[in-house]
Amino acid sequence: MKKTLAFLFASAILTRLYAMDVGTLPPQGERVTLKAGFGYVVTRELKSNNPDAETDFSSVQIRFKAGFNPFDRIEIYGNAGFADAGFKGSGRKPLAFLFGGGVAFSLLDPAEEHNIIFGGQADYYKPENSIVLDYQFSATYVHLTKIVIPYAGVKYSDTLVKNTDGGQDWQAKNKVGIVIGVQYFVNPDVFFTAEMHNFDQDAFYGGVGFRF
Repeated sequence: MKKTLAFLFASAILTRLYAMDVGTLPPQGERVTLKAGFGYVVTRELKSNNPDAETDFSSVQIRFKAGFNPFDRIEIYGNAGFADAGFKGSGRKPLAFLFGGGVAFSLLDPAEEHNIIFGGQADYYKPENSIVLDYQFSATYVHLTKIVIPYAGVKYSDTLVKNTDGGQDWQAKNKVGIVIGVQYFVNPDVFFTAEMHNFDQDAFYGGVGFRF
């Protein structure tokens, strides 16, 4: 566990990446959070209306996220950026505009050392000849400290890929996964994040965030 957390933190510092986290910082007070960076996601064994057809789908994403806590325990946020798309064995579709949003809810007082965060979000983008809808719901345990915040949880996700030219449509086959990550605070308002997903998706997210 310690080696995994060390690897995640080192990756965030070296690459300065960020993409969508699952809602890991307990919302506290009327604050604004901004994040930016990059992510890589592989969804394996997408299925189509042909029961014998399965394929892997991947996406490289440049993302920006702005969140607001209207009051303790709840954060509302929006996502924007660019994402490409690729099926196994075929060429990649160019970057397309991505947008989405979500909400995170803290089960306990945000000042508590141990907490559970429930979250849900959806993203939408249109790479060449396709429409992609990706959504997820998660429950994450958070160990809150002043500097390092490790977290782990379970999630349900789905990826829908529709061909706008009348070809095959695809949907994720594996929808339940796990998430593990860490946030490191340089000071009370600046932090790095690194996160990995498995089973439903093979994904890495990392990055830097600012709170106001």
